Amino acid sequence: MSVVESTHASSPPHGLDQHESGLPFQIHFFGLYVFFAVAVMLFAGFTSAYIIRMASRDAIRIHLPGVLWISTVVLVISSLFLEWSYRTKHERTQNFTLILATVFGTGFLIVQYAGWKVLLSQGVDIVTTPHASFFYILTAIHGAHVVSGLVVLGVLLVRRIRKKLNKLHFGLGRTYWHFLALLWIYLFALLHLI
Repeated sequence: MSVVESTHASSPPHGLDQHESGLPFQIHFFGLYVFFAVAVMLFAGFTSAYIIRMASRDAIRIHLPGVLWISTVVLVISSLFLEWSYRTKHERTQNFTLILATVFGTGFLIVQYAGWKVLLSQGVDIVTTPHASFFYILTAIHGAHVVSGLVVLGVLLVRRIRKKLNKLHFGLGRTYWHFLALLWIYLFALLHLI
């Protein structure tokens, strides 16, 4: 087998090129996992403070807007489309599902903002109660991470259209986005149940 044939045979499926650097995937993902560890510690700190504060006698719960259920479903759908895009072997399907993942991710932020507007229209702002304070802080921090995730999806989409998307970049972006979806499910359950 010639060198050209060998290189062609080892190329990854569905139009993804190998990453340019000679470093193994584990090195690149290590940095992402370090970020995950920092984020988990940050939200674990908020969780501890939230549980302790809500256990006090003067803690008053707010009624969370129903649209948060919709935003949760929208974000999960976005994550599913991204996974489909990553796994498919068809170029058009990959492009289409990656676009849908980005659109639904943007929709998540729009619905979250609608939830904020519902609370503000009811006179519930960040200083109304401790529960409201944690709600606004946690959703704002997570929302900022989602904005960064949408930037990542946008970069992946542009690289995919230019046929310069490689398996490493797609894998990193996919892992980051799934982490944000799981993090939101956790935060929503925390704010809703405790």
